[in-house]
Amino acid sequence: PNAAQWTSRSDIVFSCLDRNTMPLATMPPYIERAGSAINMAEPGWRSWLHNPEPLVFKSWIQFMRQLTWLYWAAGEVFLVCTARYADGYPQRFVVVEPWLVDMDRTAGRITYQINQTPVPAADVLQITYLDSPSGLRGIGPLDPARESRGASLPKPNWKVAKRWLPPGRSMSWIAACSSRWTTRML
Repeated sequence: PNAAQWTSRSDIVFSCLDRNTMPLATMPPYIERAGSAINMAEPGWRSWLHNPEPLVFKSWIQFMRQLTWLYWAAGEVFLVCTARYADGYPQRFVVVEPWLVDMDRTAGRITYQINQTPVPAADVLQITYLDSPSGLRGIGPLDPARESRGASLPKPNWKVAKRWLPPGRSMSWIAACSSRWTTRML
């Protein structure tokens, strides 16, 4: 196909991704206990049900759109915990694009670096579309099309801007947040 055909096809892919992210993003999240959703006044309710990281996202919808977009487009998405409740459960977390994450298996354990900054494995959740049988990375539904076209549809440049960071923040800020344990609930 020529460049115009690729542009037309990429518009279709973009539209499909966009249409698939919205239904999931607009579904309200909730936690159930004994078959009933718990409300804000009950123990166990979590502030991330409204917004997992107010310094980064405007709402749950923005967070979930980023998560689902990356899940389908890249085949994997990473969530990084930036604060925890006193009970150890995540209080706040951010979406991290897969191209910013380096992974390695050392002595049977997976280690993570984000922009060359080590991040504790306990603070990282990798969600894959399909596991790669020969590696640590996820495979997405667009990968077979990319591979069948060879060099004409290259893998995206994974070293790109850090859009998910709040203004004026750096990777060292994320590392500091991820290692800090918070003793109060929002």
